[in-house]
Amino acid sequence: MSKLQKIASLCILIVLGLSISQKTPAPVAALEPQHPSSAGSWSQAFAGPFKEQAGAMPIRPIEWNNTLYSAFYDLNTMQVGVAAWSGEQWIKLEGLSGLADSLVGYHGRLYVAGNFNLGGKNIRMAYWDGTLWTALPYQFNQNTFLNLVVHADQLYVGGSSLLIDGQTYGSLARWDGTQWHAAAEGVQGAPFSVLSTPDGLYLGGVFSLNGQNTSLIHWNGTQWQSVGGGLRGLVMDLEWANNQLYISGEFTSTLEPTLKNVAAWNGTSWDTFGTGINKPTHSLAMVDGELYALSKSSSYEGYPHFHLQRWDTNQWTTLANMRTLNTPIVRYPDAVLVNYQQRLLAFGPMYFMNGPVASFAWGDSAMVWNDTAWQSMTPNGLAVTSHVALATAGDDLYAASNQMHWGTGAAKLAHLNAQNQWQSLIDFSNETPNTPFEELEKYQQTLFGVANRQFFQTVNTNWSRVSPITISVNSLAQANNLLYAAGDFEQFNGVTAHNLVTWNGTQWQALNTPAAFDWVTIVEADANYVYISDGSQLARWDGAQWQILATGVNSIGSIEPNADGVYIAGPFSSVAGVSAPKIAYWNGNTWSGLSGVVDGTIHDLEMGADGLYVAGNFRGLTNSIVSSGILRWDGSAWHGLDGGVQFGYVSQLAPTPTRMLMYGTFKQVGNQVESSLFAAWAYGNAPLIRAKPDYAITYRPQPVTVNVLANDWSDQPSQLQLVNVAPSSNGTAVISGTQLVYTPATEFQGTDTLTYTVRDPLNAVTTTAQVRVQVWNHFPFIADKERQVQPVDETIFFPLNGLVDLNGDSLTITQASAVSGTVRIEADTLHYLPPAQQQYFTDTLTYTVSDGHGGQQTARIKLYSTNASVVAVNDNATTYRPHAVSIDVLANDWAVNNEPLQLVSVSSPAHGTATISGNQVQYQPSSSFQGVVSVQYTVRNVTRGTIALGFVLVNVLNHVPTVAPLTLTVAPNSTTLIDGLAQANDLNGDALTITSASVTAGSVDIIANQLHYSAPNSAPFTATISYSVNDGHGGVAQGTISINSGNYQLFLPYISK
Repeated sequence: MSKLQKIASLCILIVLGLSISQKTPAPVAALEPQHPSSAGSWSQAFAGPFKEQAGAMPIRPIEWNNTLYSAFYDLNTMQVGVAAWSGEQWIKLEGLSGLADSLVGYHGRLYVAGNFNLGGKNIRMAYWDGTLWTALPYQFNQNTFLNLVVHADQLYVGGSSLLIDGQTYGSLARWDGTQWHAAAEGVQGAPFSVLSTPDGLYLGGVFSLNGQNTSLIHWNGTQWQSVGGGLRGLVMDLEWANNQLYISGEFTSTLEPTLKNVAAWNGTSWDTFGTGINKPTHSLAMVDGELYALSKSSSYEGYPHFHLQRWDTNQWTTLANMRTLNTPIVRYPDAVLVNYQQRLLAFGPMYFMNGPVASFAWGDSAMVWNDTAWQSMTPNGLAVTSHVALATAGDDLYAASNQMHWGTGAAKLAHLNAQNQWQSLIDFSNETPNTPFEELEKYQQTLFGVANRQFFQTVNTNWSRVSPITISVNSLAQANNLLYAAGDFEQFNGVTAHNLVTWNGTQWQALNTPAAFDWVTIVEADANYVYISDGSQLARWDGAQWQILATGVNSIGSIEPNADGVYIAGPFSSVAGVSAPKIAYWNGNTWSGLSGVVDGTIHDLEMGADGLYVAGNFRGLTNSIVSSGILRWDGSAWHGLDGGVQFGYVSQLAPTPTRMLMYGTFKQVGNQVESSLFAAWAYGNAPLIRAKPDYAITYRPQPVTVNVLANDWSDQPSQLQLVNVAPSSNGTAVISGTQLVYTPATEFQGTDTLTYTVRDPLNAVTTTAQVRVQVWNHFPFIADKERQVQPVDETIFFPLNGLVDLNGDSLTITQASAVSGTVRIEADTLHYLPPAQQQYFTDTLTYTVSDGHGGQQTARIKLYSTNASVVAVNDNATTYRPHAVSIDVLANDWAVNNEPLQLVSVSSPAHGTATISGNQVQYQPSSSFQGVVSVQYTVRNVTRGTIALGFVLVNVLNHVPTVAPLTLTVAPNSTTLIDGLAQANDLNGDALTITSASVTAGSVDIIANQLHYSAPNSAPFTATISYSVNDGHGGVAQGTISINSGNYQLFLPYISK
């Protein structure tokens, strides 16, 4: 075993623990290699709890086909793609890369919207059919978050100011499988949550509907309408349960009683859940009939936190507080709760820490609630602060470290059973020893370890010294019911011994090493022999005498016996004059080297059921197998372990009868399996070749070239050959080196799936994979335009000029209309006649262009008469009495050729004053006016001197006062004068009055606009004063004062003596 020490510093994690087996299985002896009966594979059980460190984290998952699927993203690159939950960890669905906004299941497919790359094309939507991705050709505006939902068997996408292929769709668009339709006419805003319910389709966010601002709207099948009335703010999440709509976000209301960030709508009235939740509430979930909420505060204990809360009949109870992770993504909601198989899950940029030392747990990003605390969904990977030493006995693993963490515990000594469940055997708070372990062995019922050359054994739940601190022990081994301890000593616990002793469970005995050994750095043993090394020599004890097998070797670092001999490893290039770079084998008679050279440092050797495993910090074999950190030698040939470990190296190995366990600094193993510092390989041959699906997108009838071998894999680098591709009826595919060249049939557009064969010539193995080629119809984008035309005269337009269709299709104008004038189509031109007998006019000409293959677009030309060189467009503005407001009235006005405009005059409004400030109208309402006022302004075309008149409608509103809550402590049977208006604020500056007041205990009166409170003559007590504040202009607010009782003092009469 290796004597090298590696310090790994990664974060701490969570794992489920179970009790240790009562009876310890016999140690595993070195085994002869056997031909594997099944394929080897990496375990998925050891993903770590820190998704931030692993590189990618899930967010906003959905359940589809009984499996969780989620957007998967990296905090650094801001993109990964989509992943599926395997039951043990998240597995990325390869092929699609980017940042997903939302997912939804529809017609047996998983649809995803966001910003992606597939087949070299930037796309916004795609679907997964369970095997391959297919892109949708529609282009959306880049500055909007896309929210998918299925309602009434139609797919909807919500977004802010949606543009799809250049056409505007407002806040919601509906896809019928062929084309898009505007689904929320007259609704402006941003939907952050969309939900289909038996009651209809709901959108939560911020909206303007029929001129009114609202946070929640509902489609009842015929029209959109605001829900409940009076909502102000932002709705982030919608949930349907108990035939009610549950909403959360950052909102209040003008209703009585008011709503605060959480509420439920039953179709006729709101449930406010008491006074609501004070903090913005990002998500809700109903699990087993209980309502959970996830709120967020900007500062809790000095840092932003998320808070898990539960509604308990009449109040919100905070169950857990999770500190936020730094991320530039603001998604609204930032984090979500999910009910998955009646378990509460949480996802988002946050982490938790909970529990005492013996059952400590923490993790981030993806967590499950166990009714009392959070646990990571992926708890079994390790997090350590120092080197870990491993030992096995049967299927059980033991791990020792100065400090080691997993799911529900932290330890200096831990046990892992065959079901991948950890248990702490010695608490990590135990102070002895305080240095990392280099060696660990299980002998009978006791574990023995070496830390900083000091020898320890387990006694109950502690480490205890075996020998004095002056005795230096370097290595341990056990075989033949004996424990071997080797080091640099002449006395050991009263026994005279030269560097090596044995323990039979009762007493220590000397097994003196050859005189040439001044110390022993490594000891290994099997059923036949004991092997020792001092770094440059190797000796073998056969039960009667020592035999020197090698001398003058450059740094022997590992020894591993098998049934016929022994392997050694180190940085040497030869042993006993025989060329043997880094690994040598003694067969009982002679030394030999192994074929191939490991291209890095070797840390450990262990015999597994199917050969010798080699661990270290290497890429693989020089100019041969790539298997980072781990290789297997079967006695005649090398094998990789499915690519080995990624982003690190392997420090130590530990064999069991069924798998090879290992510890190191890695984060991932194999092709895509996350494994944090610890991994398990099930014995067997790894695949020698693996081909992955490929994607390409082209425009009919252009060919496309796909480098299909670029993402395929072999453990032999640069060896793959593309040998065959199946024919297609939709086009032709030919092989060009490592690439496929696909040419679609002239008229074909759609999806073609090809199967190709790839071969590894060195190993003479082949495999197949698919290429999904999408042949799109290209249609050029047509921008809306503005033109001036002469009154009376006909004008001819050439709208097809400059349009390029990449398919080479002939474009035709299929439809044209005008609002006021008339238009006719002649070949590729539009002939327009303005409205009769009108010298000054504006008009809109609408036309549709088609390519004859399903591609079409409707565009508009805004027409102005030549004398209409300036057009004023009316404006709207809002302010609170008596505050002024400035309106940039020229921002939406028009001048021919974009000629400069000037604001030259404004009218005198009926209520207040209007003045010019640059290009803005500044309106100051009268001090007491509230209502709508009209201001007329004149705009001038500076170049031509022409003018136009426009209007601004200003809505002067009354601001309802706000009243902050107050908490007071008063003595029983006391009288307190409270200035309730000190808590009130009115942006209008109105004089406020208290108009009514009530209290739950004691009495309250209004005296001179103040509250006169008389406390009850009892203690303890609590009371709540509710009072109304009126601004005299229709604005009324409610205030609350919470009263707590002070200490009740009893005064006894003083009697003079």
